[in-house]
Amino acid sequence: MKYLISQSVKVNDDGMKYSYLDEEYIRYFNRIGIKLIPVDNLKNEIDDYFTDDICGVILSGSGDIKKIVNSNIPEKNPVFFHERDRAENKLIEYTISNNLPLIGICHGMQKINDFFGGEIQPYHHCKKETFSEQGIFHDIRGLDDLIGKNIRYSINQYHDHCILEDDLAKNLKCFAVDVRFNTVEGFYNNKNKILGIQWHPERKINNDIAKDIIHKFI
Repeated sequence: MKYLISQSVKVNDDGMKYSYLDEEYIRYFNRIGIKLIPVDNLKNEIDDYFTDDICGVILSGSGDIKKIVNSNIPEKNPVFFHERDRAENKLIEYTISNNLPLIGICHGMQKINDFFGGEIQPYHHCKKETFSEQGIFHDIRGLDDLIGKNIRYSINQYHDHCILEDDLAKNLKCFAVDVRFNTVEGFYNNKNKILGIQWHPERKINNDIAKDIIHKFI
């Protein structure tokens, strides 16, 4: 099955912007039976990607959804691009109009929450020793039967912003929280086939829980 996937925006040495997707996404989703079609953020006609053989949309990780500065990491500038934001808005609207599955990973999860009226916050507890480019591992706890109530899993963390339970959009249901801080690690909406996971399943991780969750929505 074919899924569209959003991409990051990078800037080369000449100051030119280009769309970029980590190849680990391609490899990971191929293993679970999904062929990814990367969407170019800089293409004016995003609608050209909306063909009849598209089965769903994935919003990828990396980058910020807003220009929010984390005071705990002042040297880390927000990585926000209007081009990506515009493309992802179009992709979300497409899934809603066509009743297709929508999956958000890390940045993508936060973007979905923002689109539906939720908020994000800087990690006020985030210090240099608990955030790095390599990521850290921590436990999440299930809140319902999707991954098992009160069952724990070890997952990775590459984000320095978070969704508090009170900041979750009203149409989204939290299924997992960070056991350290009770922040949202996963949400869903069964009616609209929406899934958000805060960690990166395509990167180093100790379990296949994301694959099991995704298969329930595709």
